[in-house]
Amino acid sequence: MLQFLDLPDELLQQIFSCISPRQVLKYRQLCRRLNQCLLDPHFAITNLRLHFDRRTSLSNEQPSEQDILWFQWPQVYQTVYAKHYISDLIELQWHLESINAPLPKGLDQLFQLQTLVLAQCELIGGIPSEIRQLTNLHTLVLANNMLDGPIPSWIGDLENLKHLDLRNNGFTGRIPLFDQMLNLIHLDFGRNNLVGPIPLLPACLISLFLDHNPLNTSFSFPTHQPNLLRLHLHNCQLSGSIPSDISIMFPSLQFLNASNNSLSGSLSITFPATLQSLSLAHNALTGPIPASLGTLQNLSLLNLSNNELSRGIPEELGHLQQGMRYLNLSNNRLSGTVPKSVIAMGKAAWMDISGNSFEVVGGWWAVQLWLRGMYLWGVCTSGFGYA
Repeated sequence: MLQFLDLPDELLQQIFSCISPRQVLKYRQLCRRLNQCLLDPHFAITNLRLHFDRRTSLSNEQPSEQDILWFQWPQVYQTVYAKHYISDLIELQWHLESINAPLPKGLDQLFQLQTLVLAQCELIGGIPSEIRQLTNLHTLVLANNMLDGPIPSWIGDLENLKHLDLRNNGFTGRIPLFDQMLNLIHLDFGRNNLVGPIPLLPACLISLFLDHNPLNTSFSFPTHQPNLLRLHLHNCQLSGSIPSDISIMFPSLQFLNASNNSLSGSLSITFPATLQSLSLAHNALTGPIPASLGTLQNLSLLNLSNNELSRGIPEELGHLQQGMRYLNLSNNRLSGTVPKSVIAMGKAAWMDISGNSFEVVGGWWAVQLWLRGMYLWGVCTSGFGYA
């Protein structure tokens, strides 16, 4: 063995280059000198060239064996592989199971890359700064991994980015300032460990998902979002009241979910006329259900359950019976009679108004009824009464 290792480095590398990259790196453990020889960039180039062909497709396809090895090799091999084998890629959309490794080195060599999707790969560690060099990137999806640490602020330098999805990881810290990303339309940071406040965001944003983060802040935005259609803030430990100028802040909003928070105060505010879905369940909202909700002609889902809303159901809600598909007002402090127009919603909508104290014409005993797909909680003797 000693005589063998006395050979010149060039000859050692020539001999070991004949061994497949799948196996050759295990010989690094024999001695320090061999470790240095096998981690030399020139050896990595030769070794890979002898055993692997260069990728010919520039778009998405199933990852090859060497693509998977890219995540497992030492950094020298990772950089060489990225530079000499996949640097021409335009799209990289791989779903790799149980990688359990950090994002590989060499990502900065993929200069032409426009789409980078590595979801559900069990990636660990942080987001490497090399991605900052991918100035052509318009889609970055690293969702459903085990990435952690802060979300780097330099992501805001990716001016062409339109779609950013880091959902369901372990990112911590505050949400960075991305207000200069003038092309960003979809931002999903849901199911992480981010804290508030909500920073200034680009005005071009169409959908925003911050749900399931311990933001522990108020329902407030530094400026209005004129193009925002979807806003998901459920399970965010939000407190305080819903902004009274919400229709000005989000004039185009179609979907709002701020359920499972600690929001309080009244609903006597004007919601955007464009709303199609409104969920404010499991908060601490008080006061009456505003009659103005009956003017939201596009509304098909309304969930105000598990609050402390009082008084009766406004008859104006019945104006929505043609488009309403889901109405949940259960577990509040509502009382009075149920308007006939609201009862009629049960013909087409799933409806739950149980857990309240509705007054029914007749005597005084409690009954839970199933009627046209509705759960109703009231007081009656012989029949169900309504206004």
